[in-house]
Amino acid sequence: MMFGWVIWIVVGLFLATLMNEDDEVLDRPVLPWEVQPTFWERQAREQLYFASHLFPHLVQRRAKNAIFFLGKGLASGGISSGRLYKAFKAKRTGEVKRMSFEMWPFSTMCRTYDLETMSADEASSATALLTGTKTRSGMLGLTGNVKLGSCHPHTENEKTVSVLNAAMEAGLATGIVTNTRLTQAPSAANFGYASTLSFENDVEVNRHCNQTTNFKCMDLAKQLVLEHPMINVMLGGGQENFYPNTSSLPSDTTKKGSRGDGLLLPNIWLSSLRDKGRSAEYAGRATELHEKILTRPDHLLGK
Repeated sequence: MMFGWVIWIVVGLFLATLMNEDDEVLDRPVLPWEVQPTFWERQAREQLYFASHLFPHLVQRRAKNAIFFLGKGLASGGISSGRLYKAFKAKRTGEVKRMSFEMWPFSTMCRTYDLETMSADEASSATALLTGTKTRSGMLGLTGNVKLGSCHPHTENEKTVSVLNAAMEAGLATGIVTNTRLTQAPSAANFGYASTLSFENDVEVNRHCNQTTNFKCMDLAKQLVLEHPMINVMLGGGQENFYPNTSSLPSDTTKKGSRGDGLLLPNIWLSSLRDKGRSAEYAGRATELHEKILTRPDHLLGK
């Protein structure tokens, strides 16, 4: 009997080791074809072809708009907890109330995993959901060819194409609205490329790379402003990543920014768009947002 317990203890320790992301479970070798976006795109097209024949009436007309609702922690356990909480708030304890999105005409469940782990983190999950390509744990917008935390210049072949970028290339209006930081996963997977999630501002990049290379990765806030200024709507938090550490934040003057390069990114964003003849507005405080929206600008940034 004791021998049986020993076996279970050994098995448990083995599984715990596999699930421990702080050890050597990350940065493992992966299958060479799985690091290629074309591998996942081919699978997606096959599934889309199957679905289009299963529901032919849904593909007879082109959709006017597409809204991607992406909620953190919305696995089956999170949804069940939300249902129970909703019932409790309605003073109907014990009765499960459905979430609004569960009453849509069509819904499905997705199993999340990445190239290295069976339970994906927010970065690799966001990359898979918004670009269609699975990557390594902790990485955003990059293929599995890149190592976690690397500081080398990323080639175009190492970058993925998000659904937002594809929409922009097709000439469609695009936007990101989040109750988290714009430079945080999952939102940043719409536009950014980072070998680790901490690259939200230049100070974090310098701390990680330690200035040991000739190349410093561009932080996510700077990527958004300099490389993706044409996104029409960007509303979210993380204002500190867009302001220098010598400037007070408009949203809370008792706090200062996080940037060490002195760049005032909202001003750079406004100038670049207005120089191109585009109307752009920036709302640094929540109280300014309604006023800015009324001007119906081509581009709106709110933090």
